[in-house]
Amino acid sequence: ESPPRQVGRHNGMQLYTLGQRARIGGQSEAWYVAGKDRVRGDVYVAKGWGHSALYTLSASVNDFFWVSGKPPAKLVAGNTLQLSCKARYNEDPSQCRVHFGPDDVEPSSLFPMPESLPSPPHQLHIHFYNPLRAVTPRQALVLYDGDVCLGGGPIQHAGPTLAELGVENYLSPTDSACM
Repeated sequence: ESPPRQVGRHNGMQLYTLGQRARIGGQSEAWYVAGKDRVRGDVYVAKGWGHSALYTLSASVNDFFWVSGKPPAKLVAGNTLQLSCKARYNEDPSQCRVHFGPDDVEPSSLFPMPESLPSPPHQLHIHFYNPLRAVTPRQALVLYDGDVCLGGGPIQHAGPTLAELGVENYLSPTDSACM
């Protein structure tokens, strides 16, 4: 994969959402927002809707709201549950494994996390069977058991992208850049 390079300038990172088209003029293909570094002020972009920098296999969720008022007993007992989830409202549910415990989801380097943030004791860790596109910190992830909604909570961080895991050409070319 080619190293990031500057392809443009932005007018405020708050104007960009992970997965959205980046609107970079003069490019032969569309570029999409792949990450943001709030400290440096960088917005990372990747060429093509299916670029591997836009996909991940895992996420961690904090402050989960359980519809029933409490998590499933098997989950509390330390078991991993096979459920389905949605990280975007208009996508089909995706199969996943869910468990509590120490954070085993390394954050993506495309969304640097402050070092001082400890993992809460009841943080949920979600491992997707198939890569999900544009899993975005602070957006909601909702869990389902069949057709039953179990609840939802804000994504603390997405796991490494497929590009970070060394997967090239997931669905498109492997150019990445910074603006």
